[in-house]
Amino acid sequence: MVEQFDHLLSLLSLPRVGVGIVPAMAEWAFVSQVPFWAWDDDKVTLKTISTEAEATRRDEAALYTAAFDLIRQSAVYGGQVRALMTAIRDEFQRLGTGGG
Repeated sequence: MVEQFDHLLSLLSLPRVGVGIVPAMAEWAFVSQVPFWAWDDDKVTLKTISTEAEATRRDEAALYTAAFDLIRQSAVYGGQVRALMTAIRDEFQRLGTGGG
């Protein structure tokens, strides 16, 4: 895990990479009932217990984009992400569970 966190931390310096983490104790602005991936303005993939579905109408996708914007409000970014990831990495290293 240590090596994986080292790799992720190295990616944070790339100009087109943005990472946000919602900390476990964060106050959530929105909680989704199902996991979803918004690929663009016209496609969202949803996963339920029994199936995977796609929302391909722009108005449907817009609902998930708005939900994602609410989730992002609970996330930390920039220096806070780096500090959080570094603390987790260091804890894995301290526990001796650094192997991949």
